Amino acid sequence: MHFAGRSTDPHGADAVSVPFKINVPDAVLDDLNERIGLSLRRLPSPDNDPLVDIDWDYGIPLNVVSDLAKYWRDGYDWRATEANLNEFSHFKMYIAPEDVNVHFIHERSDRLDAKPLLLIHGWPGSFFEFHKILKRLVNPESPEQPAFHVVCPSLPGYGFSSAPRKSGFSAYVVARTLNQVMVNLGYDKYMSQGGDWGGIITKLLGAHFSKNCKAIHLNMVFAFPKLYNPFHLYDAIRTRCGNLLHYITLEAGYSHIQATRPNTLGFALLDSPVGLLAWIVEKFRNWSDCDSDVFSVFTKDELLTNVMIYWLNDAITSSTRLYYETVHDGNAPKIFAKRTEVPTGVAFFPEEIFKTPKSWASGAFNLKQWKEFPRGGHFAALEQPEALLKEVRAFAKIHAKL
Repeated sequence: MHFAGRSTDPHGADAVSVPFKINVPDAVLDDLNERIGLSLRRLPSPDNDPLVDIDWDYGIPLNVVSDLAKYWRDGYDWRATEANLNEFSHFKMYIAPEDVNVHFIHERSDRLDAKPLLLIHGWPGSFFEFHKILKRLVNPESPEQPAFHVVCPSLPGYGFSSAPRKSGFSAYVVARTLNQVMVNLGYDKYMSQGGDWGGIITKLLGAHFSKNCKAIHLNMVFAFPKLYNPFHLYDAIRTRCGNLLHYITLEAGYSHIQATRPNTLGFALLDSPVGLLAWIVEKFRNWSDCDSDVFSVFTKDELLTNVMIYWLNDAITSSTRLYYETVHDGNAPKIFAKRTEVPTGVAFFPEEIFKTPKSWASGAFNLKQWKEFPRGGHFAALEQPEALLKEVRAFAKIHAKL
């Protein structure tokens, strides 16, 4: 049993913003706890696990899964988390041309000079990634700092947004959908920020919807070299090739599966909450700057809240389809090749999975700000909230002319 509200909630008329409150039925939580208990009984005991001399080399270890699952069942408090999430102002908006009901947080600043800001998450994240910085962007500590009207959606097929009903819902279609949400909210000009899919979609907004999206900030840069440029070739050899080889050979298996057979994988992960936990938490460990200890950067509650947002909404299959749809988009090469001319800022964290050189970014974007940090990884808003907050503010203050 799952929280069916994301797909069955009656939606408003096209383009109307409808208030939404997260309220998961007790029966759904009871079912989850029963499933976790069943999964725990099915896990092998340490005595029956034949590999005893491994850590994370084969994937997430048995003891980590077991301990986290037990805490999920016996210690994690969804009702407290639900109350905290509901302190944000949640809405849904039906976008008729795309036939999706988009969930988003919308927090408006009291400042007259506040700038509209779209915050976009990726996979395996959620809107929850931004919870540490969202209200501080709206209500800064100093009048010298810029203020924002923040819109933070769940991507279509993620979180509390409905799943696309038709195939072909690629990253470009997501960008078009979110641009329409912003325009419908009255934000004819806005700035966007994101990493992972959020960074890719933000790039597409800046490149293809620049009538509305006037500036972008990224914490993951998706760009290719110009091979006739000797500096790009040098950077490719010096930095990118080793990182890319590591990613392809040791980290990209999930991406190939999700881009080719998302439904097959989805049946397993929809059935087992512990399987879903393992699939997602492994990425948080491997892609963050945690010195091999995922709990040194993320609390158990943070990891489980993110997993819960997928589990409660049956969102894992529809979320992974974004890989399939984008890879199989025949127009993707042309769409992604277009240079982004709006002002672009980049926060570069050393443990990001795509270590795109600055020279490549300069070729693909109108790069105005590039800041490298000593610590941090793929989940910047959760790992290094102060650093990301400071950079977004600094970039917007100078380059977001809205």
